[in-house]
Order: sequence, then C-alpha cells, then structure tokens
Amino acid sequence: VEESVGVGEELFHAGMPAEYMYFLTAGMMRYDFVFNYGEETPVRPGEWLCEPVLWARWQHRGMLSAPEFDSQILKLSATHFLREIASSSLWYVLRRYARLYLRRAVCDCGNLQDMTDLWGDRDIVKNLTGQLFCTERHAEGGNVMKYASAIMICDAEEMLVQAVFRKWSGLVRKRPNFLLRLFSRRS
Repeated sequence: VEESVGVGEELFHAGMPAEYMYFLTAGMMRYDFVFNYGEETPVRPGEWLCEPVLWARWQHRGMLSAPEFDSQILKLSATHFLREIASSSLWYVLRRYARLYLRRAVCDCGNLQDMTDLWGDRDIVKNLTGQLFCTERHAEGGNVMKYASAIMICDAEEMLVQAVFRKWSGLVRKRPNFLLRLFSRRS
C-alpha cells in the first residue's frame, strides 16, 4: 500500500507491534532509536525499514516521522508477503535467508533486542544472498565429484537468488507501484 506521510506525522513509535516493511519512495524521514538517547538517523528515498517483520515477530525499536518534508512510502504487509511466499517455489530459499538474516543481526547487534528498525542494508542483503546456498563450498572431505557438483548447483542457485533480490530491489526503486499492485490484488 502506498501512503503519504505529512510534515510532522509519525508513522510508528517504539513498542508498537510491526505489521509492515517500509520503502521510502519520496521525501525524507527521520528515525529516532529509543535506546540511542536522541540520536537521529535520516532515511532517504530508496532505503527501507523494518525488514525484520518479514522474518520474525517484531516490535518497533524507535520512531519514524517526517519532520521537515512530506514523504511517500510503500508499505509491504508482512502477513500478505508471508501468505504469498508460502505457496511460492521461493519459500525454501527465503526461509534460509530469514535464518541467515536473523543470525547476522544477532552477531552484529549482540541480540535482537538491540537491533533497530533500520538494520540491514544493500551490502548486508548482498552478503547474505551470497552465503545463501554456498555453505557446501566450505565442507571438508567427501567425494571430489560430489563436491564439484555441489559448487555448480550452489553457483546456479546463488545467481538465481541474487537475481531475485536485485530484481526486487530494482522494482521497489524504479516502480514502487509494482508492490502496491501485487499485494493489493491479494487482499
């Protein structure tokens, strides 16, 4: 769902149960992490927030507002997203991605409670998709042919997953209404 956020409006605040992942498509917003004692982070078009809601139960850790500019956001319903991928051939891939995502978040943040709604950027997504199917590469021992086959399969699947995430990211940046149309048809 596409939504306008007017100057001074608050989209969410700390402690609220999260229902959506957000993509800022126009304007500028500000994120205030409750535990950073007033530290504010600007959010610009092309950036996203609250990805954890897609992979785990999530409560917002800060406040997102539009203090100076009217802004446009695209809201991706976690419920609709999960319903769609559950019947998709990508379910297995995204389930593994979710595990990697949450493990990496705990590693980077110390625990999920110290993670912000902003955690996870393009570099992290690229790194995680690179790892997604390639754990076999580092396996020790075993049949050399079997290992070589695993690497070839790994490379093909990794390229597919990376292409899917690049396409997803590109669609959100270039055609924000794509997700709006996709998920509004399913509601």
